[in-house]
Amino acid sequence: MGLPCRARGAVRHVHRAAAGAVLPARPSPCVLGRSAEQLARLPPVGYVYLGEVPYGKALEMQRQLCRRRIDEIYNQPDGDRDSRALADVLVLLQHPPVYTNGRRNRGKLPSEDVARLRGLGSEYVETNRGGEITFHGPGQLVVYPTLYLKDHFLGAKCYVQGLENTIVETCARIG
Repeated sequence: MGLPCRARGAVRHVHRAAAGAVLPARPSPCVLGRSAEQLARLPPVGYVYLGEVPYGKALEMQRQLCRRRIDEIYNQPDGDRDSRALADVLVLLQHPPVYTNGRRNRGKLPSEDVARLRGLGSEYVETNRGGEITFHGPGQLVVYPTLYLKDHFLGAKCYVQGLENTIVETCARIG
């Protein structure tokens, strides 16, 4: 499977936020609002839906995509984002039943619990992400963003906080 690449047209683009739009914010030292000038300079974010992809294959694809993006961004002499072959992208997919266990619990789940999860027909994978055990399965949309946050005028903490706020507000609106 090839990686999403703007030059090959494999990525469709999502419309930019309207000028003056501000991410929802909760009280914190993180400033999520952006100036009109910054909003006008936001890069397009593409997306690709891959259907059902096994967790290990999706993880390897993300690693390759991130490595290519990092190499491209940091090896450009002028840093011109318009000359990049790879766009910011949201990879949307579903996984076959899988339980992933983050760094906090790595190696701590008793083998009988792992066997029980596998006995349910699920894969079990210990990962490098934070957090504890999480289930992913068919019918659950998983979104893996690959964004160069500097182009979006965000740090990691503000980005995560913006995602959290957006999800909470979306759930509140749709019930």
